[in-house]
Amino acid sequence: MTDDELVEALRQTFRDQAGSLRPSAGAVPSPPSRPRRVPRPGRRFALASLATALAAGTAAAIVALNDHPNQAHNVSIAGEASTVPVGPTVHRVAPSSIPPSSPPPTPSTAVTPPASPVPSGFQPLSVTFVSARTGWVLGTAPCGRSRCTTLVRTTDAGYTWTEVSQPPMTLTTQGTGRTSIRFYDLNVGWIVAPAGPEGSALWTSRDGGKDWTEEPNPGGASATIEALETSNGLVHLVDLTPGKGVDQIFTSPVSQDSWAPAQAAPSFGAGPVPNSQIVLFGSSGWIVNVNRTVVGGARLDPATGWTTWTPPCADAHGPGSLAASSASDLYAICDEGVWGSPAAGTAPNSQWLYMSSDGGIRFAAVGPVRGGDPGGAIAVAAGTETIEQAGNSGIVATFDGGKSWAKVSGAAGITYLGFTTATQGVAISQGTSSSGLLMTRDGGHTWVSTTF
Repeated sequence: MTDDELVEALRQTFRDQAGSLRPSAGAVPSPPSRPRRVPRPGRRFALASLATALAAGTAAAIVALNDHPNQAHNVSIAGEASTVPVGPTVHRVAPSSIPPSSPPPTPSTAVTPPASPVPSGFQPLSVTFVSARTGWVLGTAPCGRSRCTTLVRTTDAGYTWTEVSQPPMTLTTQGTGRTSIRFYDLNVGWIVAPAGPEGSALWTSRDGGKDWTEEPNPGGASATIEALETSNGLVHLVDLTPGKGVDQIFTSPVSQDSWAPAQAAPSFGAGPVPNSQIVLFGSSGWIVNVNRTVVGGARLDPATGWTTWTPPCADAHGPGSLAASSASDLYAICDEGVWGSPAAGTAPNSQWLYMSSDGGIRFAAVGPVRGGDPGGAIAVAAGTETIEQAGNSGIVATFDGGKSWAKVSGAAGITYLGFTTATQGVAISQGTSSSGLLMTRDGGHTWVSTTF
């Protein structure tokens, strides 16, 4: 039994007794000695029966330490479409908890998939963590004369990785859909992938990524899943149907594939490059729709569900990105005056930081982001004043709440950025011919490339 599996079992015991439990950030382990590589068996799909894989216990939702000790703060670059599919936007940056009023998820026994060495030439596309130790990276690797979809996993905070499976979908640059992976706990996860010239395919796993089953896109075969995130026993996604000026929001319990539509239908505008970001913190959440400019949004209230919401940057006439450090404290970076007049007090073609302390009802300007990139992603390390923004030219950071900024990484083409804990974070760098995973273990002061 791994540390995460033991933590998972203990957490369920406490949850049964107390109704809820708020995890505390754990220490990140020191790098272990690298295991001796063994000859890698022939590549094949690991698609055993789900019933056999789960014979030791029923798979269902468990509150996860987000990578965030919920999951990595996943934020995609807003604006023009990338040549390489990238994961949907953001995510939670701090531990989530289930309020006493919510029904607790059914306990499950973590399934440990068989491990193989990571194939040479593996390139990451999307990353997800459910604790400081355990995470997955979805990508591709050489497979004959083509490239095969490949899933790798770490259980020691990213120091070593092993191959879990070759999920049975083809990841290409075709189609309008995003490519992303999200896990809720050690067992339950989802992959969103393009499906032909338009539309998105949705796949689920309930055995830690070993086996994957395709399920219908709740928005229909031609709908594009723009974002998918999970927290507090639920998974939420945003679907965009061609020809509609609004999006559809669907929610399902993590323990079953049962999608219900929300009443809120925020605008997606009429621009050519729609993009949506979901940010979750516990039972609260926010959606920001960008179509060259910020055009609409929705807010998740634990009591009322998703309702239409006016997000920050709506008057900036440019893209915007959002992050949460708690259910009440939100940060946004707005690109000012890209497609019109900038917000009052700002300057055209600049990036400005805004902050809300009331759950997104009101935002106040903090100041300009020095050295930021247009359309960049924002991430916040919970419990600190660390805010980071990433884009085409690297990552800039402030460690004093926005008073001063410094460049902390020169890695080009950052399309994904997030913090797992106050000290650990991840980023994906995608170039024209290759991609890589970056990690920080000192709160965003330094970022290093990951060796798979």
